[in-house]
Amino acid sequence: GDHERWTAGLDAVAGRRVVLRGEVSPLVFADSTRWVLDGGADVYWGSWSFGGVTVIHDPRDGGLWAVPVRARFASERDDWFQLTLAPASRRTFGWAADLKWRILRLGVERNSRFDFTTRDNVISTVGLEFPLPR
Repeated sequence: GDHERWTAGLDAVAGRRVVLRGEVSPLVFADSTRWVLDGGADVYWGSWSFGGVTVIHDPRDGGLWAVPVRARFASERDDWFQLTLAPASRRTFGWAADLKWRILRLGVERNSRFDFTTRDNVISTVGLEFPLPR
């Protein structure tokens, strides 16, 4: 149904190569509020390369657990290739592949977890990423 979703998150450097993450997302419906929770950690090697895992619980539709695991392989100028596998307690086993080269971002993702239908989605991403002048 119709709802608003808000998200508050925190990333914390927990060591020389470890970043811990947590988010809370209230889903505000006309008659109730439900809470999506997630937490995870990334371990970095080199400047921009990392491996990470996140545990997500979404209470809608009887509850859904998803555990995306990702690995990013990056150069010193922050060009990268990233693979994600996202097993879930129900529905599809999601996956994604993303690439950033200079200012170009490309990606493809397959899952059915985010719209709570029985339809499998294939999402393509094309974009530009660049620093803004200060």
